[in-house]
Parts: sequence; structure tokens; C-alpha cells
Amino acid sequence: MDCDNSKPKPNEDEQHKDAGSAQYGNFINYYQFNSAEKRIDLLPDSIWKRSSSGSSPINDNRYIVLDIGCNAGNLTQILYEYLVQHTGQNVHILGIDIDPLLIDRCIQHNQHGANVKYECWNIMEHSREDSLTDYLKQFGRTRFDAVFSLSLTMWIHLNNGDSGLQSFLEKISNLGNLLVVEPQPWKCYLTAMKRMRRSGKTFERFKELTVRNDVEEWIQSTLVRDDVFRVIFQTTPTQWNRKICFYERINER
Repeated sequence: MDCDNSKPKPNEDEQHKDAGSAQYGNFINYYQFNSAEKRIDLLPDSIWKRSSSGSSPINDNRYIVLDIGCNAGNLTQILYEYLVQHTGQNVHILGIDIDPLLIDRCIQHNQHGANVKYECWNIMEHSREDSLTDYLKQFGRTRFDAVFSLSLTMWIHLNNGDSGLQSFLEKISNLGNLLVVEPQPWKCYLTAMKRMRRSGKTFERFKELTVRNDVEEWIQSTLVRDDVFRVIFQTTPTQWNRKICFYERINER
């Protein structure tokens, strides 16, 4: 699904009346039960300057970030302020989400409009690759300094299958020099399926998935294979029993 802003938008309450069965994880009040501040508190303060040192052109004092699945932008706003403090650089963030109503919220509450931009994009659409390239070109870049994918991999997997998750991981590997990934464990998949069934819907690709109980380990092994990335940090588990994993580029591909 891609965003078509030319179509009339449904009433917000109607589209999100059953947030527990959001097909793409696009919960309208997500940050009411998964605090953005608590996620930021888990981030390590020491890695940001190191991750930017090898990724920027000479004399470039900018730190360019992609936040995939930004939801209503609560975390994106706090992340911007955090990175300004910890990189000592001029931070620019592009937040993208599949849901036009959530992007409207992002834009409405954006306190850093000169440096934080939001777009309604489906990262799995090949047509959006050119849009990301165009965004990077304005900074003279071919990659983002950091790509954030927090609590998103399950929704990519459920809606696009094993091959879709593989494609997503390859995509972010090509896009970033530092990858910040918070994968959901298999028990979260089962919970998502129960919620969808209660609403009379389902994830059609669920039965086809072969990557299951070891999905977190599979994601990590996929990202570090070929010696292009290495794990440099993992947080303690969040209250949802998820770890935020940090992967640093060590070789070109």
C-alpha cells in the first residue's frame, strides 16, 4: 500500500477505531503505551560521533538520519534533540510512514521544521528509492549516517513474507552507515494475529512464514553476513522484552 493524498481521507476515529488490529502497525496512539522518552533513554551516548566520522564528506558538519515507520513523530522529535546533543552536528531527519493520518500528525506537531521532514511513503515500494536518493542528493550524500527501524520488522514480515523481510534488510543495509533496529520477537507475531482475528481480518502471508521462533537471530545474522556490518551495541530489553540493536558498516558492498 502506498499513500495517495489525492483521495479523500477517512475519519480518523473510523480508520483507527480498533488500533489493536492495525495491519501495518500504524496505531494512532502508539506512544501512549510505548513511551518515546523511555526508548531514547536506552540509546548509548558514546557511539554517534564514531558512526558519523567515516560517513561524511570532508568538512561536512551534518548528520543525516532516516526514521522508518515514524508513526505520529513523537520519537522522531525527541530523537532529533538527542542527536543534536550527542553528535555535535547539524542533524537532519527524514521520517517516513505508510499512514497519511499519522504523517498529518507529524507535520502538525513538528517543532523542528527546518531540519525534520516527514513524508508518507511505503518503504517497500521500489518507486520510493528514487525519492530517498533525491533527499540524500541535497546533502551530497549517497547514504544516511543512521537508519532507524524501531518495532517495524514484524509488520514488514507479516505483510510481505520472508522474501519481503529479506528485501527490507537489504534495503536498509544499502541506505545507512549505522543501522538501529528493534525487531519484535515471535510472540509479538502471535499477539498481532490474535488481534487481527478478533477484528475479523488476518495476515494472509502468516502461514507461509518459515522464519519464526528464531526471527531475531535471523535478522541479526542477515545483517552481519558478508562482513559488511558488525554489531556494536545492544540495549537491555525494553518493557516489551525487545532489544535495540546497533550495526556499524565496516566494509563497502
